[in-house]
Amino acid sequence: MTMLESLQGITARAIRPVSGVRGTGRVCRLLNRGFVRAGVSPVQVARMRDGTRMRIDLRSQTEWYAFYSGRYDDAAIMLIRNLLSHLDGDFLDVGGNIGMYAVRVAAGIGAGRRSVCFEPMPDNAARIRENAQLNAVEDRVEVHPVALSDAEGEAELVLREDFEMGSATGNASVAISDDADGRFRKIRVPMRRFDDVLSERGRATFKVAKVDIEGHEDFFLRGAVDWLRRDRPIILTEINNWFYEKRGTTSSAVFTPTLPENYEVALIRVRGNGCEIEPYPIDALAGLRRVETCLIYPAERRDDVRQAVG
Repeated sequence: MTMLESLQGITARAIRPVSGVRGTGRVCRLLNRGFVRAGVSPVQVARMRDGTRMRIDLRSQTEWYAFYSGRYDDAAIMLIRNLLSHLDGDFLDVGGNIGMYAVRVAAGIGAGRRSVCFEPMPDNAARIRENAQLNAVEDRVEVHPVALSDAEGEAELVLREDFEMGSATGNASVAISDDADGRFRKIRVPMRRFDDVLSERGRATFKVAKVDIEGHEDFFLRGAVDWLRRDRPIILTEINNWFYEKRGTTSSAVFTPTLPENYEVALIRVRGNGCEIEPYPIDALAGLRRVETCLIYPAERRDDVRQAVG
């Protein structure tokens, strides 16, 4: 370890106790940029507050803060672990990125349960495997380098802002238009329907899932109709209305017809180290002004959700 990297580690340890204070993120951003420009290794191991370790890229906008804070969607990940503790089946992670959910969920639920992860960006998929090995859960994290949608074939994947500073990993999305994607590099990746994947696996149960694929969620749901009807899963997802607007539609318009009957939506509100849920009408999702994390769940599992939150 170089003297510069030692200084970076000391800085991170000093910041952690105050990482929740307003303005700390802005300070961390400036410090991180300075360390990267000064020549620290951009790929580092972040020691997370839940005891896991994640190899991240300091050049990626969605990864670097985990190094300094030890946090990444902690409340949502704990909620998923709580749900899995009293629902059977494995955890499904659609849009696995570098494994922040898949690996940390697997590390927190014990032997006998698996995280089955779909991540089409090859370097992201490789990083998930690295992080699974780093946490000794490689036998419980299954990675498929495939995009899930409503058709079989190929998809054009857009390597978005995370890659602009040279990061090899980060957020990617299925292409929308030149207006939305024009300045970014693109690659071709295989694409499948989840129902077709399940039919090849035989009987597999997924009652808890995370689906975060940058505005392509409704395409995935249309390709997973049989699974939705059979398992009636609880799904954690992100609503980013920018993607739907660029597609010329709204999140409310696409989610309403794709969800099975008697499904409900609730926004996740982080409260300290935990979270609360706020029931929210599907037809109001289009009015959300910022990116929101939410749960989509069948009415008959409302008590399971409340128990997990509690």
